[in-house]
Amino acid sequence: ISSKNMLGEDGEATIDGIHFTDLGMMRYADLVYPIIKKAIK
Repeated sequence: ISSKNMLGEDGEATIDGIHFTDLGMMRYADLVYPIIKKAIK
């Protein structure tokens, strides 16, 4: 899974550049969910 543009570029996805906010977790889940779903299918 590429992390390029994983969280967007607006700076709202992390509190301090490392730890996700709620928005960051949603963006991360939106990215990885389809990949995980396909892998366990």
